[in-house]
Amino acid sequence: MTTYLVKQANQSKLNDKIGFAISRGKPHIIDLYIDYECDLLGKYFRDSAIIEADTLDEAFEHGNFSQDLGNDKVKILDKFHSVSVGDVLENTKTKERYIVSPIGFTKM
Repeated sequence: MTTYLVKQANQSKLNDKIGFAISRGKPHIIDLYIDYECDLLGKYFRDSAIIEADTLDEAFEHGNFSQDLGNDKVKILDKFHSVSVGDVLENTKTKERYIVSPIGFTKM
């Protein structure tokens, strides 16, 4: 079982152009905001949830049914909406990050 930290865009901190690019899963835009000098991930992305899953696909599934009764795989940390394109799933052990893309995942 792998633990994934879900990082979701903090929409109140983004302008419309950047918010739109993130919502489309544009890796170059998301990568810019994650790796920019003082790690803007803390500013433009928030830690939203922890998900326990065996695969990224399973994490995505759990993240879309977090409100179902009996779903103990999702621990909500902050404002959380279902896992969507532009969100980042970070393996808490390896620190590998994956962007939820329109189809599948893109490793950062």
